[in-house]
Amino acid sequence: MSTSRPLLTLSVLLSLTGSLVFGLAGCPQEISSEEQRAEAAREAKQIAAADDRIAADTSDLYAVRPNRPPTPSATRHDGDGPKPGSGAPDESNGVCRLFAPEHPQPVCCDLDLGFDVDTVQQACGERLYMGESFHATCGYYFFKPPAGEMMYYRLSYALGKTVAEAAGEHDERLRVRMGAPADFASTAVPGVPGALWSSHEDISWAFIPGWRRVRQLTWRDADCDREGVAKIIKQLAEAPPVPTEAGRGGKLPKMRTAAEIDEAVKLGAREAAAPTPVAAPD
Repeated sequence: MSTSRPLLTLSVLLSLTGSLVFGLAGCPQEISSEEQRAEAAREAKQIAAADDRIAADTSDLYAVRPNRPPTPSATRHDGDGPKPGSGAPDESNGVCRLFAPEHPQPVCCDLDLGFDVDTVQQACGERLYMGESFHATCGYYFFKPPAGEMMYYRLSYALGKTVAEAAGEHDERLRVRMGAPADFASTAVPGVPGALWSSHEDISWAFIPGWRRVRQLTWRDADCDREGVAKIIKQLAEAPPVPTEAGRGGKLPKMRTAAEIDEAVKLGAREAAAPTPVAAPD
């Protein structure tokens, strides 16, 4: 993929199959012809393009609900025009290396989901980590020299209490709404007990065990071979769960050990319990 090709045009599909998309009230209407379906899909995508709270799935619209609102920080600004991190990596926010290929107001991901940049670089060959941004799900972007290709991995919590349930619901959506074959179904990830993955039209998804909530990884098939992605999934499955109290581990996503996570939680508790300094009276 060239750098001039819009990456976020895929956000419609990613939002559909990601865990953070919920149906609006009512069921999708039947449309009588292929032409009418195509026209309805175009209209839905136009609506979604104008409002980042909405994602389009063919002719149906879905509300996008993040796990939690992004933490207010220097990554969000008032005013017109692209902001830091839009189109070029930026660390001036002090929180993360922020990057979105096109989104004009990118924000840092609010959750640590166990993603590890070093693992991707080791598993998939030479990659330059560009940064992260949150848009319905958390996206991690890499640049592949010398061809100048931009690639991404998206990570989020999934719907479903178990990996099998999350993958099953996802597979059904792909069959019903995205034209996947009637026998389309996620299969076991080699070397990662309990993990399931699937692929349709150059996009792949994996449902990852190991934490209380199932996580979903999304990527393009062309960006890394299956053996390499299996290594990424294995790392995610083995990563210790990160409670929200542990915060972030640094500007670049890196898997932390259980001891490092425990220390971050304790440090946060100590900081929260520390008395607030009071200015001396004049």
